[in-house]
Amino acid sequence: MKAIFLRTIKDRRTMLLIYCIGTIVFLWMYVGLFPSFADKREQFNQMMEYYPKEFMDAFGIQDTGSIFSTIENFLAMEQFNFIWPILVIALTVSIGGASIAGEIEAGTIETLLELPISRIKIFLAKYLAGLAIIAFFTAVSVFAAIPLAAAYNIDYQASHYLTTFIVAMLFAWSIMSIAFFFSVIFNSKGKAYFIPVGILIVMYVLKIIASLKGNLKDLQYFSFFYYFDANKSLIENTIDNWSYIVFGGVIIVLTIVAAIWFSKRDIAVS
Repeated sequence: MKAIFLRTIKDRRTMLLIYCIGTIVFLWMYVGLFPSFADKREQFNQMMEYYPKEFMDAFGIQDTGSIFSTIENFLAMEQFNFIWPILVIALTVSIGGASIAGEIEAGTIETLLELPISRIKIFLAKYLAGLAIIAFFTAVSVFAAIPLAAAYNIDYQASHYLTTFIVAMLFAWSIMSIAFFFSVIFNSKGKAYFIPVGILIVMYVLKIIASLKGNLKDLQYFSFFYYFDANKSLIENTIDNWSYIVFGGVIIVLTIVAAIWFSKRDIAVS
């Protein structure tokens, strides 16, 4: 089990490094730009007042006047409501989707199944390796903002980043669990990638529609993007209780079902 865990991390280390560098580059860019935006925030605020309120709500912007008041407000809008979800979705889906379906597609699953350990342990080794990877990425992508802000002499609230890490980790973990679930169902990693991404696109569209149409507001409750609220965690330092319930429920249920399914399914290498 340990060997599979370490091999999985080793196989993904280059990808993980690229994603970590990418998220740090984006953070560095936004933190570096923040002082300039803050100095001219009155002009930017006036410009943004011309945007329709529904448009601003759709992208999680509740108070245009405070966007440039703190680094947390700025990063919540620029990094964690836009760039970060894209990066973490790409990373987690690729990890989860390739975990089992990728082994089947490559014809290497037979080698794993011949090892003197149970299928459950194989699944857990793969799953825990994926969890370790996304935890590392999430920590880097969130906490890297602190030394960057300090380097530019920008005031920051350290506790807010810990809160953001928690909800971000739950968000990423949930997506990985979905990807793992489909990875144990299909023999093709293409399908294991496509379906989770399709589900997340639908969720994102539902959140946008709910923001634009008041009579369809309840649709937001069917979207992960509603429960991953960077404004609440990074600006207000809070996490909605429903975020724990929804993400926790998805993680627990899909992980258990995926583990049982993998332990019992017939695997035909194509």
